[in-house]
Amino acid sequence: EYCVVLAEMLSSVDSLIALAEDLLRLARVQGTETSRGAAQIGDIVREALRMARGHADARTVALTVRPSPVELPVKVRGSATDLARVLRNLIDNAVKHSPPDSEVVVEVTIVDGAVELAVVDRGPGVPVEDQPHIFTPFFRGAADTEQGTGLGLAIARGIAEGSGGRLALDPRHTGGARFVLHLPFADDIAA
Repeated sequence: EYCVVLAEMLSSVDSLIALAEDLLRLARVQGTETSRGAAQIGDIVREALRMARGHADARTVALTVRPSPVELPVKVRGSATDLARVLRNLIDNAVKHSPPDSEVVVEVTIVDGAVELAVVDRGPGVPVEDQPHIFTPFFRGAADTEQGTGLGLAIARGIAEGSGGRLALDPRHTGGARFVLHLPFADDIAA
């Protein structure tokens, strides 16, 4: 019984540490230009997929990238580590809301001086009443039964905007959710 109580206490401490780290990350990205340097789009996608792979495998959700980022050797503004964290958050959310044995697709597109990374799932989508609030810190939808702090999308949007980009839900998409990360090309910044 003593070991069970200690394990529960350690789990609570880990949760508090994760919350504190998320709050610090959110404070750092809100209202500041965080972009430093440039990152290869392929490096961002590969790292995000590497970080998300275990979660996807555990839920038997396939991760697919179209087209291969190797086919798009472009650089975008921002830190590869931070932007991979943003993409990983979107992929993790898509996996969490996808049915088992389904697929999450990362669509890579060049548009008007930028790269768009769209993460598409086949889950229930974001309820219309939740859509205006999903980027608000601590917001969790009424139907969200998974553990979490409600900070992931707020942090992701802050990092995207700090890199001169945008992060949005595609409200026209049906049959799941589609989040679009829009990242401007790097302006001859040495990586």
